Amino acid sequence: MYARDRGGPFLELGAGFSNYSLVQGTGDPIEPVAKTANAFVGGGGVGLKLGVGWEFRSDFTPRITYSLGREETLETAGGTTVARGWTHHVLLLELAIRGML
Repeated sequence: MYARDRGGPFLELGAGFSNYSLVQGTGDPIEPVAKTANAFVGGGGVGLKLGVGWEFRSDFTPRITYSLGREETLETAGGTTVARGWTHHVLLLELAIRGML
């Protein structure tokens, strides 16, 4: 989303691919996963996103976004299936104040 001279409604649409993995963390906030870490569980899938909002002239921007993701198969590093057809739904309500720095 880019700033506009006048406010108004906006619509967000998105689609993409996802890659999930569960790995052992390092405890370091800068590099949370070791470069040599093997995934305990991993898989991939697809996702869709739909969002609507309103941009006011006062830089106040409320938005609501719904995301749907579906991972076909999650497997262990040895190839054992952990879950199939895993689906997640996320509803995000954002109340933002955007300003110039």
